[in-house]
Amino acid sequence: MLHILARRVKNDRKFLSVIAITFLTRGLMSFGALGLNLVLARTLGTSGLGLFMLGMSVILGLGVLARFGLDSALLQFNCIAYGDLNLARLHGIRLQSIIIGGISSVV
Repeated sequence: MLHILARRVKNDRKFLSVIAITFLTRGLMSFGALGLNLVLARTLGTSGLGLFMLGMSVILGLGVLARFGLDSALLQFNCIAYGDLNLARLHGIRLQSIIIGGISSVV
């Protein structure tokens, strides 16, 4: 597995640039989250930061529940419809997913 990756890295400069950009953006995201936590801790104090993190956890948990497994199902069925070149089915799947996702988010 690693020798295949090493061969691809040698032959493909674009692959290297995509890896580098991904690494840099994830690193910046980590430092940004750390900076946000430090600023919030200094501004809100211990109890305020705890309430903020609790609220953030609740919102993230509700987001996972609202997706209702729709992201993986949408990926699977869209790939099948795209592979079959069935554009009417593809648009129908997208419309259904928007309706289901909207209803589960509102609830």
